[in-house]
Amino acid sequence: MTSAQPERPEARKETRDGFLLSRQAFDTKRGIDLSYWLATETGPVRLIIEAQEAVCFFPAAQSSLLQSCLGEPNGKWRTATTSLLNFNHEPVMALYATSSRVMGELRRRLVAQGVAVSEADVRASDRYLMERFISGSLCFEAPLIQAKERTRATEHRQVKELTPLSLRQPRLKAEVYRPTLSALSIDIETDLKAEQLFSIACYSPTTAVVFM
Repeated sequence: MTSAQPERPEARKETRDGFLLSRQAFDTKRGIDLSYWLATETGPVRLIIEAQEAVCFFPAAQSSLLQSCLGEPNGKWRTATTSLLNFNHEPVMALYATSSRVMGELRRRLVAQGVAVSEADVRASDRYLMERFISGSLCFEAPLIQAKERTRATEHRQVKELTPLSLRQPRLKAEVYRPTLSALSIDIETDLKAEQLFSIACYSPTTAVVFM
């Protein structure tokens, strides 16, 4: 007879504020993966949201036309009812696709058959934020993990920097937050026709270098 194993405690989490620097979306076998880089008080953070879908809308009255155009759902797309209206105050249904590429193909086929597709051009990375009313700043739930510091050798000095922290499937919501950002100025010198490169100068509060 064996003794019961103790339950593993859940990782403690905290809420952190961040400011969006970039957003990307990648088609994968499991769906669309979203990547957001943030500036935070403790350094750069990358948020990864996995297995998302691309979505657009079409008039519910055109559902039969859509089905005749696309056939039965084949695992790459699906439809769902909504409580939304378009600008003509008509009920609309949602069309979901497993990738941005599939959504592009569906959109072309539907538009050619006269289906009034809307918002198919909104990128998945933007829609995820829009649905949460997030613009530039946000807050996210994260484990109590500190970014690791490392030392990198340059030509003239030892530079301390933080290893970026990556978090998967965090919860996001809108927040007001303004970080202290650092800037790097770049000056590129070429000939008058921009055919020959002479130099590239980079300057920031911690860096001043010219590449000839």
